[in-house]
Formats: sequence, C-alpha cells, structure tokens
Amino acid sequence: MAVKQFRPAKSKFKVKYKKTYLCVFLLFIAVTAVCVGVKLVNTSAIAGYEKQIAEVQQKVDMLNEENSEYAQVLASPDRSAYYEKIAREVYGYARPGEYVFYKTES
Repeated sequence: MAVKQFRPAKSKFKVKYKKTYLCVFLLFIAVTAVCVGVKLVNTSAIAGYEKQIAEVQQKVDMLNEENSEYAQVLASPDRSAYYEKIAREVYGYARPGEYVFYKTES
C-alpha cells in the first residue's frame, strides 16, 4: 500500500491566504504613506502659522508702544502743543497771519 503524503495544515493556510496577506500589507503601506503625507503637510502649515503669529505679535508690540506714547501725550497737561504740532505737520494748518511755505525739489 502506498503512503499518501499530506501537506501540513500550516502550508495550506499560507497558500490559501497568501493573496489576502499581500492585500493587507499593501493596504497598510498605503495608509502609512497617506498618514506620513498628511503629517508633512500639517507640519509645513503649522510652521507658516507660527511665522504669521510672530509677525502679528511684532505688530501688536509696536502698536502697544505707540498707544502708550499717545496715552502719555493725552495725560500730559501740555496737550494743546501736541494738537498744534499735529495740525501743522499732518494737516498743513497755520495760525492766522502765518504763511506756510513748502520746499520743493527742482
């Protein structure tokens, strides 16, 4: 009588599900690649936002300094001198009887 050779159960299992393992592995690689891509995009976006935050913070500091200067001017008793300076420099006003001359380049 001839002896039948049987394949072990493990080898049948491996052969039967080999395509399934390959599909799961490829799916895992694809998901990992997408996650890494999203992470890189988010990292670059965060760096851009941090740069914008730094610029805005610098503007805020500058405006706070300017605001404190204006608060000092308004709190001082010599407010009328400041108003006169602004009227002359910004708006080009003059007192009655004064003439305003502008320097032009030739």
